[in-house]
Amino acid sequence: LYKCRGMIEKDFNSRSEVINWIIDTQLNRRNILPNIRSYLMGKRYKEEKKEHGGDRNSFDEASRNIDESRANTLPLKTAEKIADQTKVSHQTVKNAEKFTEAVDTIAKTTGINPQKILSSDAKATQNSIHQQTSIFTRYFVLKSLSIDA
Repeated sequence: LYKCRGMIEKDFNSRSEVINWIIDTQLNRRNILPNIRSYLMGKRYKEEKKEHGGDRNSFDEASRNIDESRANTLPLKTAEKIADQTKVSHQTVKNAEKFTEAVDTIAKTTGINPQKILSSDAKATQNSIHQQTSIFTRYFVLKSLSIDA
C-alpha cells in the first residue's frame, strides 16, 4: 500500500466517532472563523447527544440521594463536556446547536452549501442566519397550509 508522508492510520468503532474526530480536529485549528466554530460545536453537540440519549430520569432519581462529596463524580452532560473541551459555557454549546440547525435549514431549503453560508465572503452573522431561518420556516409552513405569505 502507498502511504502519504505524515499520514497516520486511525481506527474508529462507528461513523459517529469519525465525525466527532473530524470536528475536534477542525475546532483545534487556530485560524477557524467564528461562524464555522459555532457550526462545528453545534454539529458535535448534536452527534454526541444522539449517542448518549435515553432515560435520564432513572439516573436523576438515584442521584438525589448522593451526598455532596460524591456529586463531583457524576457524569457531565453532553453540553458541559463539550463546553469544557472548547473552553466556552454550556449555554454557548446549546446556542451553537440552534445556529447549526438554522444553517442546515437554510442550506436544505435553498440548496446552498453550508460552507458557502458560513464563509467570510457571505458576511452572514449568526443573528442574520437565525432571522433568515425564521422567515424560511414561516414561509414554508404557510405554503404547506396553502396560505399566502
